[in-house]
Amino acid sequence: MQKTLGDEIVTLLGVSESDDRMLDLFEKLGVDRNEFERDEDDGAFWVELEEEMGLELEFSDAVPKKLKDPQYIGGQYLVDITFYENCTFFPYGLRKEDSLTIVEEKINKKANYMSAEDDSILQWIYEDIGDLGIDFKDNTYKNMEGMGVSLYANPTKTSEEYILPFTR
Repeated sequence: MQKTLGDEIVTLLGVSESDDRMLDLFEKLGVDRNEFERDEDDGAFWVELEEEMGLELEFSDAVPKKLKDPQYIGGQYLVDITFYENCTFFPYGLRKEDSLTIVEEKINKKANYMSAEDDSILQWIYEDIGDLGIDFKDNTYKNMEGMGVSLYANPTKTSEEYILPFTR
């Protein structure tokens, strides 16, 4: 299977905004990190490219303790990626036409749990590959509506699971 831009982005979870690999990604995406609007309290920011390419990246200084020995070079870290329905480069070989059965075949895993945000969106979570949530259009699970990948091990755990800021 050929690696997509989505696969490349997922490998950058936990990487600093100032890391050369992240700077290369910003260049590929056509964004300038010096122009990102940052949260005044903690410097967190989002790269919002939903309309342009169906992608959103979230950066924060909170990373899970389970992240082993990353290079600490300052700045914010990629902690969450959202691939919207209009994205053309989903990771793991996934496509928006994929059903739940096909998704589980492609990632070779069954969902750990499901949460229903409302009656139309069902989210399946695969914790051991970095919180992969798949949104389906309805409860037939026939078409993906989008997906998100996050570093966070369990969205119900407390903030004690994270280090602010991350240091080695």
